[in-house]
Amino acid sequence: MFFYRIYTLSVISKESIYNYKHTTVKVPKGVFHPGLFFSTTFLIEELERNPLKGKSFLELGCGSGLISIVASKNGAIATAIDVNDEAVRITKANSKSNRVDVEVLQSDLFSNLTKRQFDLIAINPPYYKKNPVDHSGAAWYAGENLEYFQKLFLQIEEHTHENSTVLMVVSEDVTWNEIANIGAQRNIAFSLVREKVICFEKNFIYQLIFTRKLR
Repeated sequence: MFFYRIYTLSVISKESIYNYKHTTVKVPKGVFHPGLFFSTTFLIEELERNPLKGKSFLELGCGSGLISIVASKNGAIATAIDVNDEAVRITKANSKSNRVDVEVLQSDLFSNLTKRQFDLIAINPPYYKKNPVDHSGAAWYAGENLEYFQKLFLQIEEHTHENSTVLMVVSEDVTWNEIANIGAQRNIAFSLVREKVICFEKNFIYQLIFTRKLR
């Protein structure tokens, strides 16, 4: 793991290229790398188990845009958002180079998506308890009191309908009980969809369940 960390730090210090199956993306410095951190490809694997053709799809925190590009290649009507303007720029460029049509917006969570609802939402969230000092740090840090999840769970239900699917990937590094408690305060429960050990780290995909809609 020590040598992998050294390798990772070397790669993320400059722009790099990542290939996933038949999709190639550029990843600038300061943008979450989809190949070095395994949550992205794990989430893609799960998404491709779902029918995507014709579905309205939203990726929260798109980074390089790989997830949205793959979703679009599978027939989804894809929207990608990120608070980081560099992530927005590179997602637009990567979508163009892969010849897919992805709507890309700079947005702090749902701030620029007023009243829009989606069939499928994918979330690869920040989950370390620290305040980000800039937009690139927002890919990693959810705030000292997990403010990211407080905002996310407050806003997300209004962007779903009764048949929506919302998937969120996390690793065993998260303070899961605290996150789940924040969700419960907003009438959100979590159903474990899949778990997988990747390079000695356990990863989980949860589906968000809006319990208010079940009453």
